[in-house]
Amino acid sequence: MGAGPWQIMASAGYRTTPDDDPRHVYHDVLIALQAERLLNNGHPSFLA
Repeated sequence: MGAGPWQIMASAGYRTTPDDDPRHVYHDVLIALQAERLLNNGHPSFLA
């Protein structure tokens, strides 16, 4: 996913994390790899 800050999918599109602290990505969320292409990583509950 690269270094932060990251773009995380929210109800109204993507939001950017306030910093590069990894605690932001240790949640059940979608993290943008390429936001313009809607290419994401994460959201493990979707796969379960």
